[in-house]
Amino acid sequence: MYATRVKPKLYLFANLLIILFGFVLFFDHKASRAILVLLGVLWLVTGDFHAKWERIRSHKLVWTFLLFVGMFVVGLLWTENFYAGRKILERPLLYLIVPIALSMYQRKFIPYYLWSMLLALITTGIMTGLIALGLLDIPYTIDTSPYVHRVYLAGMLIFAYSYFLDRIATRPLVSWHTGVMVLLALLMVYTLEVSGSRMGYINLFIATAIVILYHFRLSWRGVVGMIGGLVLFALLAYGTLPQVKHQVDSTIKVIKTMDLEAQVLEQDTTKRRSLTCRFEFWYYAYQIGRANPLLGVGSGDGILELQRLIGKPEAKQLFKQCLGDGSGQFNPHNMYLFMFMQFGVVGLVLLLWILSTQLRIALASHSAPFVVLIVTTIVTLFSLSELFTSKFFIPFYGYSVMVMYLLSIEYGTPEPTTPRSPHV
Repeated sequence: MYATRVKPKLYLFANLLIILFGFVLFFDHKASRAILVLLGVLWLVTGDFHAKWERIRSHKLVWTFLLFVGMFVVGLLWTENFYAGRKILERPLLYLIVPIALSMYQRKFIPYYLWSMLLALITTGIMTGLIALGLLDIPYTIDTSPYVHRVYLAGMLIFAYSYFLDRIATRPLVSWHTGVMVLLALLMVYTLEVSGSRMGYINLFIATAIVILYHFRLSWRGVVGMIGGLVLFALLAYGTLPQVKHQVDSTIKVIKTMDLEAQVLEQDTTKRRSLTCRFEFWYYAYQIGRANPLLGVGSGDGILELQRLIGKPEAKQLFKQCLGDGSGQFNPHNMYLFMFMQFGVVGLVLLLWILSTQLRIALASHSAPFVVLIVTTIVTLFSLSELFTSKFFIPFYGYSVMVMYLLSIEYGTPEPTTPRSPHV
């Protein structure tokens, strides 16, 4: 009776929880963790361990996430700051949604995995617009967007934008479906504009270029022409838009005048430019990693090492000027330097293998949104450490990569045309 009546219901419940996970991960990380724990319990209760293991073993994608989590677990063995390392580990553990979901998914629910996530992003975009227009007041709003910090929200918006743009390219130009997709793509761009993420603007160009390349199959001449057009557009923006010119000029000035070796922190709490802070963080992370080049400092957050490097008062002052508080983990805002600092050359090589493997899987899927997701994440990691810092972006990245992968292997196309696919 258990195998014929109870177990199918448990699998159904598990798939409904996976759908729910895709929606709530944007709004409440505690709820995401609770759903993940419940899925873990269902994974154990339903048994079929051999079949589940075969599913996990056969998908290289799963191993990229397990290896990433495993680095943080093993890194606890040589970290000096074990407590900080354990706290950091709590966030990468959210990547376990990938092996759990891949071993329990049912094909007919895959489109709903995708649309639960897109619905959450559409809801976020609408709420952001209402906040920007003064029609909605949420006291716990982060910047201009609810719940998710703008720098992490940008990557999510770019993925949704590329998906809607991809749908536009596969439909007749004049149809209600195309009209809806155009409106949703514009909503994502508007939300990106309101949130004001600089990296988001860069990735917007990258996403648009990738979708165009996929659907128009440009020759090398066409690719060069498109790149030249983007460069020309950037030069025109620099020459005609004062805000763009000021941003570029100030950035160049910071790079030319900055001497990290001789820089002395001012003894006040004046908030400094984020770019200046990033350069300094990168330099210190590199110095810490260089002192431990093979395996790094372990899964601790580097606070102790930073305090030894520049002094405890100076480290506290640095956080006040750059992060607005006097404490916190040392996040260098560069995932590659973070891995070098935490796990040395070994960790950096493993990260590059993980990202390159995921990129190869995305390219093999022939899905433009999938490729956009991986490529823009790789680019963003030069300015953020979002694969380990954000309690919202971590589950989003694992979940969205898994969903795009499932769509490609189960449907043989980048994605079903509608959430109510005839296969469901």
